[in-house]
Amino acid sequence: MKNFILLVVLALCSLATAQTGNDITVAFGLTPVTLPGIGSSATGAESDTLLPFTTYNWIGLTTITSTSYTYLAPRYTRIIPQIGTFLNNHSQTLDFSGSDVGITMSAGLVSANGKTHWGESAGISWLQNINNTWGMNFNAEWFNPVGYEHNTYKVSVGPTLKF
Repeated sequence: MKNFILLVVLALCSLATAQTGNDITVAFGLTPVTLPGIGSSATGAESDTLLPFTTYNWIGLTTITSTSYTYLAPRYTRIIPQIGTFLNNHSQTLDFSGSDVGITMSAGLVSANGKTHWGESAGISWLQNINNTWGMNFNAEWFNPVGYEHNTYKVSVGPTLKF
């Protein structure tokens, strides 16, 4: 119960500090799965609520729900604008000018097999802004859902709502 209260307090603190920066984003990864050949695959639904406390520093909450486990964790994302600029300047066919690319990490609670453990993830986050309301997100992360599986990878792709 203490861990859950801590997660709620962190989420509320992130709401209180979201006075500057870009839009609040809610991302939905429709199929977080492990990469082929690395452990077992687990389909499910991932949602990420990110609140900017500065233009390039976002905090929020990651939730993954699958038939095998659940993961609830505070998340930090650092946008590195030079990556989007570099990709845009060196791409012949794709427009990366509306991209927010950076690194992301989270640590929180994994519930699996009737037990609760700590888990963590870290990797690359890419939000492609389509307009002022919608975008697409892509996350590729190392994932350690202790109690379910150790040291695996996950990929999630899905729509993003911004407000």
